Amino acid sequence: MPGPANTTPQILDTIVWRPDSPPDVDARFRGLPSVDAPPDYFRVWLWNLTNLAEVRQGAKPRMAEVGPLTYRKYRLKLDAWWDRRGRVSVKEWDYHIFQPHLSSANPNDTITTINLPLLGVLELLHAYGSAVPAVQTLIDVLLGVLSGWRDRDHVDGLFMHRKAAELLWGYDDLLLQRLQLLLGSSFVPYTTVRLLQNDTSAEQVIANQVASVIDTGWRPEEEALGAAANPRMEVEQGWRAVSSWGPNCSEPVRGTDAFQFAPGVTRGSVLRVWITELFRSAVLLFKEEVELHGVRMLRFEPDPAESAPDVCHRQRIRGMANVTAPTAVGPTGNGSSPAAHGVPILMSLPHYCLVDDAVAGALEGVACDLPTHATFIDVEPNTGITMRAAKRLQLSSEITDSARATLEPGLRNATILPVFWAEEASQISPEQGAAFAATVYAAQRLAARLAAVGYPAATVLALVAAAAAATAVLHPRGGPTAAAEAGSVRDTGANGHPTPELTAPLLGDGGGAAAVASASAAEVGGLEDATGGSRGGRQEEQQQQQQG
Repeated sequence: MPGPANTTPQILDTIVWRPDSPPDVDARFRGLPSVDAPPDYFRVWLWNLTNLAEVRQGAKPRMAEVGPLTYRKYRLKLDAWWDRRGRVSVKEWDYHIFQPHLSSANPNDTITTINLPLLGVLELLHAYGSAVPAVQTLIDVLLGVLSGWRDRDHVDGLFMHRKAAELLWGYDDLLLQRLQLLLGSSFVPYTTVRLLQNDTSAEQVIANQVASVIDTGWRPEEEALGAAANPRMEVEQGWRAVSSWGPNCSEPVRGTDAFQFAPGVTRGSVLRVWITELFRSAVLLFKEEVELHGVRMLRFEPDPAESAPDVCHRQRIRGMANVTAPTAVGPTGNGSSPAAHGVPILMSLPHYCLVDDAVAGALEGVACDLPTHATFIDVEPNTGITMRAAKRLQLSSEITDSARATLEPGLRNATILPVFWAEEASQISPEQGAAFAATVYAAQRLAARLAAVGYPAATVLALVAAAAAATAVLHPRGGPTAAAEAGSVRDTGANGHPTPELTAPLLGDGGGAAAVASASAAEVGGLEDATGGSRGGRQEEQQQQQQG
């Protein structure tokens, strides 16, 4: 594989986003659709429990995969503002359009799965009863009511039957509506349950979403952009760190969104990405050299060492991230409070790949296949651009001993069940690959010949840089987002904290909303004020294109 080209202004002009970026570069960073790039697809598989009656008699849960349901995914950056330090404040509009011809399941298929709203209420009540003995009598009454709760059409104890589309995109939960009337909106702030978010419009995103801040690597005061130019996440929808993990376990927002890395990536590079759905960053390490459409790339995969049990992040099972607390109370909430005991939310690779064998061993119907279920990114080393990626994550929940004793005494043990998994994948097209190979690699070969005969080094480097610059925009329109992403599920309501694309229902929307909303002005206010900032010159024109 050719060595990475030196980082020159010609390359940097195409890989660093700034207010005066060329139109094609600006469009790439904003996520505007390109006629040359293949679509980004978001695929979902739901897990259907097929032997509920037997499970209640002590049998292993038998799971059947239903899917994929395929959606074309759009992710557009809106309302971009730069400050004098080269940081950009953006809001992100995510939406999905169903593709029936690419789907093997129907959105109206009925799925039997864990009743996540009921499970979340049970966990919360048990936590409050333990923490505040004075309310235990009231808690016991509520638990008694819940033990007999039935919604004839949908609810069956700790399980429920719902259409796939309802689970993914939302439904009004009758139990939550009743509890909101009984306990008030401060305890039950929302009654709509969804696994994913589909933003309605650009106007709603701009009006309601708290901005994120990215250090683009652009330095307005410097003539040169600098060889270390590398986009880095600084603020994620209003928060700079996740403090709800626990005492002395704050996790700063850091790393890239896996869309672009500093040019000159090597096999020894250690890449760090921010994974919104896990509320933490992750390290990616070199795996192997790969090729796509004539473009040679370096494949990076998550560092397996980071999957080990981790007290700081409440992770007790190898390969399975426990994000219950930060999703319940928000990134800056009190992770030690009873409110942090909401729906148990566990994230892993699909089919429990690289997870402790005991988890899959307790189920029937799951079978890990790493080539199909792994997460990776393929980075072109000269430019640092991600040219192919697949992000795959699975969301599971756990029927705990306390919930089992209340509603499902027939279950043998506390049980972890998968709910759904999703894949977001994108790559360059054959035409884009051919254009890149024909320019950059040809320039590198010519440069090598010129260098061999003593041609001036500056001219040689300029030649390679110009070729790389000419094709650096030829990578997937959206690319994965850090999340190395279950995507980001951006709530255009007032929840204040994001729960990425693999968002769970009842993820404590009310828990951290006030704290995040109040903190957002201070955090995003870290940008220089408008007198020293700059809004993209093509902002209004591009918003019109997006809305059209």
